[in-house]
Amino acid sequence: MEKLILGVGTGRCGMYSMSHLLSMQNGSNITWHFGNMPIINWYYNDSDFDRICYMLDNREGEYIGDVSHFLLNYISPLLDRYGDKVRIVHLLRNYNEICMSFKNFIYKMSENVSLNLWNSLDFSNTFYNLLSMPNALYFWNLYHTFPNFDETDDMNESIRYYYDYYERAMNKLQEVCSEQIYSFYYTSLNDVQECKQLLKWIGWEFPLYSNIRKENPNVVRGRVWV
Repeated sequence: MEKLILGVGTGRCGMYSMSHLLSMQNGSNITWHFGNMPIINWYYNDSDFDRICYMLDNREGEYIGDVSHFLLNYISPLLDRYGDKVRIVHLLRNYNEICMSFKNFIYKMSENVSLNLWNSLDFSNTFYNLLSMPNALYFWNLYHTFPNFDETDDMNESIRYYYDYYERAMNKLQEVCSEQIYSFYYTSLNDVQECKQLLKWIGWEFPLYSNIRKENPNVVRGRVWV
């Protein structure tokens, strides 16, 4: 492993497209949500940290990594373990767009039911009445990859708490390892020069690019498709 690339962001901010851009580069082995299978708990724990390291260490390639919202609380220990090899790509999108995108996605996948993934009580009360829905297991797993903000049961406010938490956490990381973090606004995924600038910063001398901004894969009747 020459570089360890960690893509982070709230979600609904171009993460799937970013993973596609990174994975098409020479010598790369970079995934989105570790292949959309392992469920890593949002709250740091040694067991999940060991799982992350195992999945990264057992890959072939010069540029290894993953793009996932739930990596945020594992970045500091990953920096301690891998040091200067780490490059962090922070994907950005404004709150209003992220909030609307999350809500549209949830309503679509839950067949127009409001599932507040950021409030433990509200989610549980609603979810247990919907166990027969096609995507119940998907939502149960996804719920564990987000934090709980039980100060409110309003989804807009819950997403705001989440968005603000992410911003504060990334600001703290900027204070200690700014040279290893690259902030990237999601609309730049369709800008050839900005994408190539990012890729050269990571370490690719001859970066590859195609128009790669894609819709996030969906879940249809209990299975994932891309």
